[in-house]
Amino acid sequence: MGISGNDSNGVVKRFDAEVAARRHHIIIFEIGINDCKYLEDKGDVNISIEKHRDNMTSLVTKAKGLAEQVIVVGITPVEEEKVNPTPWNTNKSYKNSRIEEYNEVLQDICRQEKIDFVDVYSDFMKQSDYKDLLHDGLHPNSAGHERIFSLVNDLVKKYI
Repeated sequence: MGISGNDSNGVVKRFDAEVAARRHHIIIFEIGINDCKYLEDKGDVNISIEKHRDNMTSLVTKAKGLAEQVIVVGITPVEEEKVNPTPWNTNKSYKNSRIEEYNEVLQDICRQEKIDFVDVYSDFMKQSDYKDLLHDGLHPNSAGHERIFSLVNDLVKKYI
């Protein structure tokens, strides 16, 4: 149910309406890249790491009350040379070190809540050149999406 440019604040706001409109056996979250983007005009990240933790904890807690399984998909790495800043909006930039910090929060929540975490970042970094999985330095290309699908699908198969 992704919306381009949406962050965890946006997902928190629309979560109840989104899940009310659907039946759910498994809820999968893939949120974070828009939280950890750096905004030049703000002089800070879009969503602080503390707020990211609060939002994701809230979402996971709600989801666990609604679905039999909850899965969190980690944030993909970026090609920093292409996204510092992003050519389509020079106010935004992304760094892998920051992505790793936000991913650590996601992993920590998943450990505490005893739910699955799909470590896409580590998987991409194990590839011969993870940049070949990115379209524009930020978004996965077809091969990147296939890789993510494979990781998530392998996990979902356990529950179906």
